Amino acid sequence: MQLTSDPARREVTPLELFFDLVYVFAIGQLSHRLLVHPTWIGAAQALVLYLAVYAAWAYTTWAVTLVPAENPRTRRMLLAVMLTGLFMNAAIPRAFGDAGWVFVATFLLIHIGRTVWLLTVGLDPVNQEHFLRVLVWFVGAAPLWLIGAAVDGGARLTWWAAAILVELASTWAAHPLPGRRLDSRRSDSTSVPGPPRKQRSPSPRRSSPTPTTAPAGPCPTARSPSTRLSTAPSQQRPPLPQRLTYVHAGRRPCERPSR
Repeated sequence: MQLTSDPARREVTPLELFFDLVYVFAIGQLSHRLLVHPTWIGAAQALVLYLAVYAAWAYTTWAVTLVPAENPRTRRMLLAVMLTGLFMNAAIPRAFGDAGWVFVATFLLIHIGRTVWLLTVGLDPVNQEHFLRVLVWFVGAAPLWLIGAAVDGGARLTWWAAAILVELASTWAAHPLPGRRLDSRRSDSTSVPGPPRKQRSPSPRRSSPTPTTAPAGPCPTARSPSTRLSTAPSQQRPPLPQRLTYVHAGRRPCERPSR
């Protein structure tokens, strides 16, 4: 698959807007949960759920940046994430109750399934290597999510907080693995080619005018039209001073003899 590094912006598709609406629904669910549980524990639970929802949204939008939504495979992936995300967001109010398994199962299905999909679309070698490491970190954090869903009460909050901290730390460190390091200088913003887009040609830079220097010699005797005196008696100017020094652009100073 040919990838490009075209920096031009593209229009957002209607499907991407509907995808964002799914996560607007998630923010409403989180706000309602915080309203029902206005305690420090309730705030911590809402924060953990918010970070998980945000991670699902952010990594999906990153995938759509790499493989634009004009691609049919990307549209199918977005539809699958939207459908799964509806179940995940619907489980938010009871995620720390009897709907913990629903939240975790849908979250991991989005998180891991989307990353596996990215590895099959033919990214450039740098991004392919990076998302392989992303998959390793997501799979490594999955047991923490699953253990948290299997326990109740404050223990669930502890396990899920540890899982989200692992994901945040791995994202901050660019998902490192022993013996493998991401060279960001070789990583370009890539995308699967879609409809051709116009590129603005760089406007030519205006060069400042270079002053021309007249050859050395006697001072000019003719005046420029702007300094020429009128010959009409009624419009004659008063006598000039004894010595008047004037400078022509690019010429040496000259002295005008007195009349």
